[in-house]
Amino acid sequence: MTNTIQGIEILTQIYKNNKLKSAKEEIENKLNDFLKNEIFNIGPCHGDFHSKNILQNIQNKAFLIDYDCFRSNSIQELDAVYFIVQKIIDDNQGIWWHEAIENFNEIYLHNKKIYKDFLNIFIKQDINKLTLLYFIDRLGQDFKYDKSIKNLNQKLIINITQKLLKKFYATNNS
Repeated sequence: MTNTIQGIEILTQIYKNNKLKSAKEEIENKLNDFLKNEIFNIGPCHGDFHSKNILQNIQNKAFLIDYDCFRSNSIQELDAVYFIVQKIIDDNQGIWWHEAIENFNEIYLHNKKIYKDFLNIFIKQDINKLTLLYFIDRLGQDFKYDKSIKNLNQKLIINITQKLLKKFYATNNS
């Protein structure tokens, strides 16, 4: 899970740049516990799975395109989260994936039954924990294309990370 590792390194640097306590160890511990204690579907993952990367020919045969984020051995549930995050972005023009994931559970899954029903087909894990994993993995994935932490909205990333960690803890205490 090289993108997740890269995402944790990005968070470590952002926290250091903003003179905040490093979250690397805390996040790694929480994610390691989650990964050890859950059963995932491991196998090929598109890594950029959304409706715009599905084409259909005149014989109604569907094809996936855009394999630059493809992984041969990863957590397949992340593709389901990716699909819904992109659907949220498509349905709410002007937001980006960080904003879509920030209120993923409260706003989008509660207000759009179709999103929740879709995810329930593919995901059996705690969605709050999987959302944190997705967020960190996506940070690492995006970093492949823009190698400068300076270009990231660091305050937004810190706020979202803290919000997702709070949800992670709330799930453990319920």
